[in-house]
Amino acid sequence: MAEEIQFEEHLKALCKAIKQGTYHNEAEVRSEFMRNLRNFLDQPDFKGVSIREEETIVESRPDARIGGISIEFETPFDERNRIRGKVTESKIRKIIQKYVKEFKKVGRPSRVIVTNGLEIVFIDENGNVVDRGTVC
Repeated sequence: MAEEIQFEEHLKALCKAIKQGTYHNEAEVRSEFMRNLRNFLDQPDFKGVSIREEETIVESRPDARIGGISIEFETPFDERNRIRGKVTESKIRKIIQKYVKEFKKVGRPSRVIVTNGLEIVFIDENGNVVDRGTVC
């Protein structure tokens, strides 16, 4: 339980740092998110769990994959470099088409987590948004 709280606190800290202007692009947000996720998964309870980054499937590559879960990142900034609090609907549609449907075609159903560091969206193996919420 303490580990869950610790990871949640790291996500909240990342969210606050984005809002404060600490990070300037998707790559920085992705790197910090993945660093915290790796630290969380390095605990004994998760021995043997591996993160595969940029794994090619049929045509696309999710940013990361852990077993049957793909993780995809979107920049938290719009075209004018303003903070965008929500994951865009166009990103969600693209994820459903590119990852969920492609993984299903090759017989590897996948659930997807999409985040911009401020919001997290959960998509099931059938392409349904099952939950979404803000991080901070």
